Amino acid sequence: MTGIDKYLEDVRPYTTNYVTFGDGAKGKIVGIGNLIKHGLPRLDDVLLVKGLTANLISISQLCDLGLQVNFTKPECQISDEKGEVLMRGTSVGTKGVSQNHLLSFDDNKVLKIINWIC
Repeated sequence: MTGIDKYLEDVRPYTTNYVTFGDGAKGKIVGIGNLIKHGLPRLDDVLLVKGLTANLISISQLCDLGLQVNFTKPECQISDEKGEVLMRGTSVGTKGVSQNHLLSFDDNKVLKIINWIC
C-alpha cells in the first residue's frame, strides 16, 4: 500500500472502498497499480490509499516473488536469489507487542519495521 501515486503505474479502479488498519482506522482506496520505483522489487497489485503516510509492503508478497526475508533481533534484510540485499530496516516497534508484520520503505530503500519480535 502507498499513498503516493507517482510510485505506481497502470493504476485502475479497485472494487473495495476502504482498507482497515490494525488499530481500526480506515483508509480510502483510490486505486490499484504496479510499483515502479527504481531499485525496488517490482510489486503488482499495490493499493493506492488516500492519505497513507507510510508505504507498506506485505512480507508474504515479497516471499511470493522469491525474495528472502530474514528477521533478526536488530534488523530485517530482504535479499534476492543471489543473496544481494535489496532493502533493509531496523526495528522501530514497541517491544512486547505482537501485531501484523509490515515493512515500510522510503526513497532510500530504507525500511521501517513495525512491531516484530524475535
